[in-house]
Amino acid sequence: MDSDGSRRFHSFGFEPNYTVEVDPPFPSDGIWDCPIVEFDANGVAHPRTALDARGSLIVRVEPSVRQTWLGVFANGGLGRVDETFAGPAPEQLCVVAEGTAYLVNVDSPITDPAIVQDQVQHVAADAEHHLLLLANDVDLVAVGASGLAWRSPRLALDGLSISGADSEGIHCYAWLGDHDGATHLVTLDPRTGQIMAGPVLPD
Repeated sequence: MDSDGSRRFHSFGFEPNYTVEVDPPFPSDGIWDCPIVEFDANGVAHPRTALDARGSLIVRVEPSVRQTWLGVFANGGLGRVDETFAGPAPEQLCVVAEGTAYLVNVDSPITDPAIVQDQVQHVAADAEHHLLLLANDVDLVAVGASGLAWRSPRLALDGLSISGADSEGIHCYAWLGDHDGATHLVTLDPRTGQIMAGPVLPD
């Protein structure tokens, strides 16, 4: 899917153990009733007592068994996707802030968050293999229940998109430099991210 600018939360059929409110309304007195966690452009989480929302995507996260918290995610600025997604594991949250994809454990957001992809242009899910897929213009990463599962080799010179996933693999369209703008179908192994079928870019 491509982002339509609405900054919604998408579960993709996964079963999160939390609820998310994207762009929550600011309290009239400026005081939030939950802890604030800021995620910087390097993926490092910092507890905050005050909120600076400039250049950020803000989400309010209510885990089923832990304290509610407010996440402030620095915008990447180089990707089309600006939305939030459930991960394959119930405690995983993936926030894509203007292309920068942060993977967070909602029960312990300060512990080991990670930036798993940059310049994200397209997001999809492989339900059969329980993977969240994040593509930029040239490669693709898969998030599994244990975190980042794999990163594909470079698949395109530009314009990579995810067509879908089925029992035969993960299917993408890649532009390989054709002057007429034609794209080529490339199929990846969902276990490794390696190319199973389709053209391979030279080293």
